[in-house]
Amino acid sequence: MGREMEKMEIKRLLRQLAEGDRAAERLRKRNAALRRMLADISVSAAKTDGRLKDGQAGDAVGEEIARRAEIREEIRLNDAAIGRLLCGSAEIERRMAESLTEDERGVLLARYAEGLSWSAVARKTGISRSKCFMLETTAMRKLSGTGKTTAAEPK
Repeated sequence: MGREMEKMEIKRLLRQLAEGDRAAERLRKRNAALRRMLADISVSAAKTDGRLKDGQAGDAVGEEIARRAEIREEIRLNDAAIGRLLCGSAEIERRMAESLTEDERGVLLARYAEGLSWSAVARKTGISRSKCFMLETTAMRKLSGTGKTTAAEPK
């Protein structure tokens, strides 16, 4: 059961690798929009600052200050999430580069990061389906630490 859990975790990391770049880009775009909102709020606050009319402008400025704080916190959280995504992607990429052959990496990325069927993996890589299965098994052993760590080392 432990081996199957390791394999599932590796598959999850490979899917995350593909999603990581897209998710980080979405968060970067969201932060750019939030920064524009901050600039708009600052301009709006500057226009109403000092124009108290029955307390309305004072309330508006207070609301804008609170909204700016919320936006800054969302930007901070998004930046932290981007960092985690990039760190996780870098870790699996490092492990794959250190321990897998080019063919093994190609099979795993096509199958799990791109979500291709085994037939499509074989077509994409130019490797037979049966060889793709063997490469996937070997790669999973290497990544989980239960098999060879490099192609040159004996089992």
